[in-house]
Amino acid sequence: MKGLKIDLEKCIGCRACSVSCTEGLISLKDADGYRVLSFPGRCPVEQCRICRDLCPTQALEVTEKLSDERVECKFPLVACKSCGSYFATLNMVEHVRKTLAHIDTAETGWILLCGACRKELSLVA
Repeated sequence: MKGLKIDLEKCIGCRACSVSCTEGLISLKDADGYRVLSFPGRCPVEQCRICRDLCPTQALEVTEKLSDERVECKFPLVACKSCGSYFATLNMVEHVRKTLAHIDTAETGWILLCGACRKELSLVA
């Protein structure tokens, strides 16, 4: 068994870890304009590092230190500028903005659109 440590300063709430966790130990809930991720203090799968390896911000660390405590991260969600549905955390949007900082901001308006509205916009263009 290994410990799982989350860096709350690095985590952007992107879901990569919760989607990839084969044991379903990392839970995610979107409600009331927030996303809450809940991490276990330990992982029973000795050799698994999928959540750590897929994290785009290297916010997860597998350690020898075990904990019985769960750690929760709460993130405000961003509403789509077109339809109003929540689609990403504010931290995710900022991460994308920083990653694409070299692109003219006029070309990045799609960042504030959900997947369905982006698709609709691309069909019109």
